[in-house]
Amino acid sequence: MEDYEAFYIVLSFLLITFAFFIRSIISLVAGFCFISLAMVHNVYVNMLIYTVLSLSILLQGYKIKKLSERKAILKDPLTDAYSRYFFEEFLKEEIKKADRFGKRFAILFIDLNDFKLINDTYGHSIGDHVLKIIASKIKDNLRECDVISRWGGDEFAIILPETSCSEVLEITYRLYHSISYSIGNHKVTLSIGYACYPEHGRSLDELIQEADKGMYKAKAVYKEMKKSSSKQGYEEKQ
Repeated sequence: MEDYEAFYIVLSFLLITFAFFIRSIISLVAGFCFISLAMVHNVYVNMLIYTVLSLSILLQGYKIKKLSERKAILKDPLTDAYSRYFFEEFLKEEIKKADRFGKRFAILFIDLNDFKLINDTYGHSIGDHVLKIIASKIKDNLRECDVISRWGGDEFAIILPETSCSEVLEITYRLYHSISYSIGNHKVTLSIGYACYPEHGRSLDELIQEADKGMYKAKAVYKEMKKSSSKQGYEEKQ
């Protein structure tokens, strides 16, 4: 046996072993290719081996690209919360599970009060920073099984498995009073709406509509309170 043949055999053994540990198709194909190179002395066969190896590398690259695209679909790159697409797909499955086994769950819709003022005053880079902090604080106040997603802009949506309406009120109260962020003269707080399954609906659209409606009611109350507070402060100065 020539020295290069022994080298190819040892290298192929290492690559195949490595492939089983990391589940890499490239390492596996490369290992078999090097065995063939060591055992077969035919230029056409070797050309075929190189072609197979090249195709396996291209296939692995395609798989990596697809995984990256899938991650982009499932995760919001800024806040690391799940995407709106993931939220809707998870909610569909949660509805099926709840309907089949008689389970309860709830969803929350959250809007950040005065977030536009942050963007307008300090710029979008600071606004992005605030979004990340708020998303992190929300995660810290939820359970491992709860699903937080970025619905869009400065809105978040949350799925709370195994949660009743009375429990969701406690969670909403806790989030509202424990999460805020101040920068300069501005303070970002939360407006929260919720919907419970099956009390507020049995379909995805019904639940989302109810939670969204509740969130905008909370937003309207916040604006009225802010207006009243500003008016009272102005009158006191007179």
